[in-house]
Amino acid sequence: MPLRQIKNLGFLREGELETLGHKKGISVTLIQPSLNLTKLTLVRWDMRKENGTNSSNYVLRSSWMNVVNSNQLEEGDKVQVWSFRVQEELHIALVKSLNV
Repeated sequence: MPLRQIKNLGFLREGELETLGHKKGISVTLIQPSLNLTKLTLVRWDMRKENGTNSSNYVLRSSWMNVVNSNQLEEGDKVQVWSFRVQEELHIALVKSLNV
């Protein structure tokens, strides 16, 4: 998820931002389109562009390909990513948009 496409960067707490800044991941619970729950790791990838600027992305990893396969996600599918907290724990809901 490119940072420039995230509407509200306030979904992460200060300590979580610090953890991600040190190239470590944080555990999140993902609610899949199938409504199954999965534990994933959220990391930040910083990539240097040719013009010298950085481009940052948040990436869900660990069991991501299982999520893709079990929800029949394909390249070009549009999804929405929502975040919320349950008892202080970060959760992310992945909503597959209908392709019409």
